[in-house]
Amino acid sequence: MQRSRKALRQALLALVEEKSYEQISVREIATRAGLSFPTFYRQFPTKEALMDDIAAEEIRELLAITLPLMDQRDTQVSSLAICNFVMERKTLWRTLLTTGATATLREEFIARAREIGLSHPRINPGLPLDLMSAFVVGGIFEILSWWLRQSVFIPGETIAQLLDTLVLKPSAQRLKIEFPAGLSSCNLEQN
Repeated sequence: MQRSRKALRQALLALVEEKSYEQISVREIATRAGLSFPTFYRQFPTKEALMDDIAAEEIRELLAITLPLMDQRDTQVSSLAICNFVMERKTLWRTLLTTGATATLREEFIARAREIGLSHPRINPGLPLDLMSAFVVGGIFEILSWWLRQSVFIPGETIAQLLDTLVLKPSAQRLKIEFPAGLSSCNLEQN
């Protein structure tokens, strides 16, 4: 079962390198994977579900690479690691950020960011974790989406500077925010 899932993932990734996602059929994916057409449907209900699975795996891999760097609090190095990771998989990430998988990619990233926030010391414990996670992930995704849509080449170092300046560095700064009386960040996180 795991081998079939892996073969289907690899087949879709190979096909995305050759043609647009919209042009790829389930039958092509199964054939490329060396599996029967019904085997595909035993693993995934749709082509979109397979892409969602790939999106979740990409986020896990991205965080496995960048999390140790973020623990060092060097936002510039983290920004560059994110850009290098995406650039190595440019076609896939362009597809992920322009198909229905974007929502899964974003949700997976937010969920992992929230888990990290709960398991690591927080720089800004007064800020609602759900809001902070969504803000950081949203900023990263907007910048990456914009980058991958450009018709001219923009070096990863330039995008890393944007990520660092607009998203990571500000989110890593200590802030003193006072909530109205009776309203705490804990109340906000529960709602």
